[in-house]
Amino acid sequence: FVYIFIVINAINYQDGMDGLSGGLVFISLVGFILLSLILGNNFTLIISLVTLGSVLSFLIFNFPPAKFFMGDSGAYSLGFILTVLAVSFSKPYNIYSVIGPIFIIGMPIIDGVFANIRRLFNGKSIFLGDRSHFYDKLLQKGFSTKKTLAICYGLQIIFVTVGIIIYSYV
Repeated sequence: FVYIFIVINAINYQDGMDGLSGGLVFISLVGFILLSLILGNNFTLIISLVTLGSVLSFLIFNFPPAKFFMGDSGAYSLGFILTVLAVSFSKPYNIYSVIGPIFIIGMPIIDGVFANIRRLFNGKSIFLGDRSHFYDKLLQKGFSTKKTLAICYGLQIIFVTVGIIIYSYV
């Protein structure tokens, strides 16, 4: 339950900027597809491919300036699917099989955890939004929307790569 709660909210937190949440999920799904192919897991491969097609179709209209928006239900749905994929790869008594998928989900989890810690230390509810996420900080420093997306996508690719390496080779 805690894992589901963390991931769906982490994906929802990234939905404050056009193209960000969908793009990060897209990159995570590519990571789960690669992991599925490496391990020969057809169940997770099919779920990942179907979801990837859906996210790609959505991203065409969500890339800045967005014509369609994901909203809470879309973010929660994608977060749940990512959780199902992550749990599907978990093995009993193997910490690397848990850490690898966390890295594959990547930036949303890290930004979400830091957002909740920051809100708790400031005495604010974790359920109230703010403008202190990583992407907000980049925008506040003067980066354009497209540069901010490129930075976030680049970091996500690094996280996914590290997650696959952790899961596959350690």
